[in-house]
Amino acid sequence: MLTCQHAQELFSEYFDNTLDEEHRHQVGEHLDQCASCHESYREFAQPLAMLHVVPDPEPVLDLWQEFLPKIVAWEEEQKLALWPRLRQQWHRAMANVAEGAILYTSVLAHRTTERMQRYLIRDPFVASEAE
Repeated sequence: MLTCQHAQELFSEYFDNTLDEEHRHQVGEHLDQCASCHESYREFAQPLAMLHVVPDPEPVLDLWQEFLPKIVAWEEEQKLALWPRLRQQWHRAMANVAEGAILYTSVLAHRTTERMQRYLIRDPFVASEAE
């Protein structure tokens, strides 16, 4: 005979029908005899049963439409002579470096502002927000 705790640990396998026949029979017998576990199993199985009824959504993303312009641009870039292609890659790399420098500078400015707050002179006659 199963204990309530052991039967509740097997709810998932019982619901998915992955238990061997002996354990499945034991859990089913326990659920028939124990009203508390029967109610717990009903609360466990009801949302799962609803999930199995809902159909899986079909993806609506059309990858061909997304990647075709990028593929065409890459093919056009490959048709360029060596120096124009290198120049284009150089400009792209410098744009990435500039983005990184801007992000670094903004983070550094934010951290500096936070650190400098403790050194600011506060007017002792103005009521602080904490009081």
